[in-house]
Amino acid sequence: MDTPYGIFEYTVDNLQLYISYITKTPLSYIRQKFQIAYLDNYLNYLKDNSDESIYFIHENDYVDKYYLDDYVSYYAKCFNSYEKNCARVHFFKTKKLDDFRYREDFLKAVKGEDSCIIKQENYLGFITIKPIPYTFLSNISLKVKPSDDKKLIVHRYSVSLFGILLTINTVPVQEQDKVVSACATVALWSLYNASSLICQEAIPSLSNITKSAYPKENGYTREFPNNGLSIDMMLRSLNHFSLSSEAYTYSDINQLKEYVYAYISNGIPMILGVGVDSDNAKGKHALTILGYKLDEQQQTKYKAHQISNLYIHDDRYGAFVKIYFVKDNLQIFLYQNHNVSTSDITNLEMYTPENLLFGLYNKIRVKYQTIKIISKDLSEAISSHLVKIDNVLKDFFDLLQIDIKLRENRDLKQEIKASSIKDKDTYLTQSLPKYIWSISFGYQNQKLLEMMFDATDIEQGDMFLGFIPYHKSANHIIQLIELRMQDYENVLYKTKQIKDTKLWSIIKYFKKKQTYKESLADLYGYLSIPEYVKTEEKESDSIKTQMQHRLNSQIDDRDYLKEDHEKEGFIYVWIIDEDGFLCIGKEKDKDKSSGHPTLIGGMPGRIGGELFYDKEDKIWTINSKSGRYSKIYTKEESARYLQNVAKYKIKPFLGIKDIKLS
Repeated sequence: MDTPYGIFEYTVDNLQLYISYITKTPLSYIRQKFQIAYLDNYLNYLKDNSDESIYFIHENDYVDKYYLDDYVSYYAKCFNSYEKNCARVHFFKTKKLDDFRYREDFLKAVKGEDSCIIKQENYLGFITIKPIPYTFLSNISLKVKPSDDKKLIVHRYSVSLFGILLTINTVPVQEQDKVVSACATVALWSLYNASSLICQEAIPSLSNITKSAYPKENGYTREFPNNGLSIDMMLRSLNHFSLSSEAYTYSDINQLKEYVYAYISNGIPMILGVGVDSDNAKGKHALTILGYKLDEQQQTKYKAHQISNLYIHDDRYGAFVKIYFVKDNLQIFLYQNHNVSTSDITNLEMYTPENLLFGLYNKIRVKYQTIKIISKDLSEAISSHLVKIDNVLKDFFDLLQIDIKLRENRDLKQEIKASSIKDKDTYLTQSLPKYIWSISFGYQNQKLLEMMFDATDIEQGDMFLGFIPYHKSANHIIQLIELRMQDYENVLYKTKQIKDTKLWSIIKYFKKKQTYKESLADLYGYLSIPEYVKTEEKESDSIKTQMQHRLNSQIDDRDYLKEDHEKEGFIYVWIIDEDGFLCIGKEKDKDKSSGHPTLIGGMPGRIGGELFYDKEDKIWTINSKSGRYSKIYTKEESARYLQNVAKYKIKPFLGIKDIKLS
């Protein structure tokens, strides 16, 4: 082409003509490609109404970093010369313009003026076209329509069209070129694009992915042309790019749904290995799973079993292809038109799922199977207990739906923050690992209770972290679990199953005794640094020490207060230190150098206040008036802590029965 760009109203015919010219591929071949038919269908699906038109702008000389790597690895060494630069085609939807006006409109956008077509809200995405025949589709990046009933993994990509900045939410897919890549390589490329653990700049090209799958001392075969990768080779590639690889086979479709739901919910893409047996193809094939849709009208014990279809990247078709579960197989549904019923898809291509693999953050150590066993054993333990004591409660518990998925700390806390649960600050300020396995119990699509497990722990460790109650009935379920776990431990010992149970971390959670420091926080408040330190309280770059006694409960010198309490000119100041000791000293009138921080050297303390003898009432009086340590507590907290100080510290110290709280 003798211009750097062109703009046309889109039809599938003129797109095919352009591709035929760029790639020197016969038009008759292009017209039969499934990918082109699917692309046309997908673009029309993205239109908001039938009155809209689609326009495409083609860049005739585009440098694609992925193809450039592949070019250096293979195409540059061919006898026939291939171009090293690609073409790129951008798609926009808008109301139809008058003839020839669209080129004028595009030039306005390039100059920074208002445009009817070139707007962010009109942008549908782009495709990159490699300058090679037949297998030319590279980096298909098309917009995803938002939908509340789908879970899709997408990322925001920035696009520059001759300096016009655009963005698109998607995950790209490529067509295998049968030279530097086969379907497994392309599936891995889409997975790397979808993974949040690999930054966009570090995503490898197809040729580099293929190379990464071979061992350093390659005893397989030549790397290029590449005819495909084995499961072991795909796992090697995942490990090469710093993802901890896992592979599974499954006993039935429900188990496949469970894996997909558990990991895709956390934005972890997966590769599905399938068998293909159709008129178009036979053999093994790899797909990238990027989403699912739930049918919440189904009544299932596990929420994952409500998955009705998956959304996949398939290099034989395109991006976000919809596939249905049909008995133990998967059936391709090539049409984005949702008015087509599932009864109309019986003649489409069928895939037989065989294995599943994916790459995780290396600190996610606890596997899904462990959490599934915990949920199953816990449900059976409670159900078997209830059948003996309360059949009505058993029937209700058996109706609860179990939802298992991997979560990130931040996502969990965002949900808590948006909820109406009581004392949410307790859960929001709780220290949690980055990755958490979640088992939730719900009823009629309402979450009642969530159990948290440390996904970064070891399976025999104390990985149970606690409960989050989302409904008032949650406390009853927690009490039920606690009572059963206390009894269940005895059952396990009697049956000699204590070593085999996965419930041990939950049993230990309820047996756990409060530590001494945890009890101090409950009795006398949590540690905090002083709000400020006065200049008069400092001496030689340190805090003055005015503490005269540091006492716990055994008192050796009670006469300390008895001798001084009738003297004028001072009051006693006190504070509970980090270790729970009562630290006490004297603060003289108008003396600013002997405040509460001087009792503990300015270190963190708990509640503090004043102690003095009321001459009129002839009673010792205590308050919590420490401006530096006690202001952080609510009135209720301050009253509770003060009462504990009086009961467990001051009364034993003075050897008296009565003390006034003020």
